[in-house]
Amino acid sequence: MFYNFDPNRWAASLIPKILRHKLLYALIKALLSPVSFLYDIFDAYRSEIERRLAYNAFTIYLEKFLNDLIGTDGIYIVDHIIEQTTYLSHKTEDLPFDYLAMKAENAESVYISNSDRLVGGFTVMVPESVSTQNNIDLIAKWVNYYKYAGTRFNILAY
Repeated sequence: MFYNFDPNRWAASLIPKILRHKLLYALIKALLSPVSFLYDIFDAYRSEIERRLAYNAFTIYLEKFLNDLIGTDGIYIVDHIIEQTTYLSHKTEDLPFDYLAMKAENAESVYISNSDRLVGGFTVMVPESVSTQNNIDLIAKWVNYYKYAGTRFNILAY
């Protein structure tokens, strides 16, 4: 699809050469002003959508987006994983809960920890110079938009 479309130039190219006068061109330009207005709105919307789709939840892209959004280069993301996350272990560790076993094949059992919570997330580090309440709210809004579902985060000023 065309994204660089100028309705006025298009109309001028459709007018036969014999009818190309300033008065007729001005009349057609006036008739096409609503189309030009709608095209400008569409182009602004398209540019915004392309900007949103250029980023995703990968850390480096999210950092770049937030830095461009606030106009700084000091925002970075620190991943943290809290201990006691779900893990698998072998029978030799003598854990009490039999999670998966193939006893018919005489294979070793696989165990899982008693903690059933999967905890983890990340911290968005924001420089103190740009950590106003409006900026923090804006960062939280866009991090919620891009982050993976179920992932927790917090924002800290440094």
